[in-house]
Amino acid sequence: MPDKNVDVDEAAVGPRRPINLEVLTQFLRSLESHSQDLVQHLDSGATLCHYTTLEGLYGIISGGDLWLSNSRYCNDNEELKYGNRLVESVLAELQREAEGDHQRLDWLLDIRRQFRGAPENEAYICCFCERENLLSQRRGYADDGGGVGIEFDPQGFRYFTGPDGPPFGLMRLWKVFYHKAKQREIILQSIQYPSWPYANEEERIQLIVDALQFFVPTFKNDGFYEEQERRLIFTPSTGIATKPRFRTRRGLLVPYFSSRDLFEASGFGGGMKLPIQNILVGPGANKVLNVESIKMMLEANGYVGVGIKASPIPFRG
Repeated sequence: MPDKNVDVDEAAVGPRRPINLEVLTQFLRSLESHSQDLVQHLDSGATLCHYTTLEGLYGIISGGDLWLSNSRYCNDNEELKYGNRLVESVLAELQREAEGDHQRLDWLLDIRRQFRGAPENEAYICCFCERENLLSQRRGYADDGGGVGIEFDPQGFRYFTGPDGPPFGLMRLWKVFYHKAKQREIILQSIQYPSWPYANEEERIQLIVDALQFFVPTFKNDGFYEEQERRLIFTPSTGIATKPRFRTRRGLLVPYFSSRDLFEASGFGGGMKLPIQNILVGPGANKVLNVESIKMMLEANGYVGVGIKASPIPFRG
C-alpha cells in the first residue's frame, strides 16, 4: 500500500491541549515495571559522567547548578531528526499492515498528523555518559585545558527524578537507546499502550503523541553506542512559574532550565550541593596546575571528599 501523504494543517490539527503529565508518568512507570532495559536508575556502582569545559565546570561548581537545554538545540541537530524519522517509519509500517481497515488507517493517520504538528520545545535535557575518560567526549568538549569529566553519584539524583521530581513537571534520568529494534519496540508500546484513556479518542491520540515526544530525545544512531549515554529529561508543565533562562552558543540563543531554579522552586531552599564524586581533568598542557586550582575551587564552594585526578591520556598539543 503506498504511504498516504500527511500534510500538517494547523487548523485541522487544532490547538494542542497541555501535556497530561500524570498519565504520561503512569505510562513511564509501566515501562519501568516490566523491562530492565527501561529502568531509569543505574545499576549499583555504575558511572554517571558529565563532560564539559573548564568554564562549564566553574559554572557548575560555583553555581551548584546543571543546565537542562532545550532538546532542539542539541550539539547534534540530527538527533531529533533521527527519532522523528523513526517514528514516521513505524507509523507508515503500521499503515501498510492495516490495509483495508479504513478505521485503523484513519486513526494512524491522525496520530501522524498530531505528531508532525506537535511543538518540539517541550523536552529539556542534560547529558551524561556511563563511561569515564571517553576520548570522543573529551574531543567534543575540550578547551585549552582539555575539558573535564564530572562523575556524579546516581543515587544523589533520586530526590529530583521519578516520583520525587518537581511538582511542576516530569523529570526522568533515562537511558539513551541505540539499537533500532529496541527503539521500534518503545514506539509500538507508546502507540499500543492499553491504559491510554478511551473516553475521548482525540485525547487518546494526543497522549500517544506525548509519549512519542518524550522518547524521541532518547533515540540515537547506533554509531554513538560507545557513549552509553544517560539523559536527565525535564518536561515542564503548562504555566510553570519557573521560566527558562537563555544563553548563547555557537551562534544560537539556547533556552534552558536551571536545575537550581527547579530545586529551589520545589521548596528545598538554598545550600544545594550537587552529588559530585570525582573530577577527571583532561589531558591539557596544564592539567597538573588545573588539578590544584580545581581543588581550591571545590574547597571554596564547600565541596568536600571529591576525588580529583588528571587523565592518563598523554597531551598532544
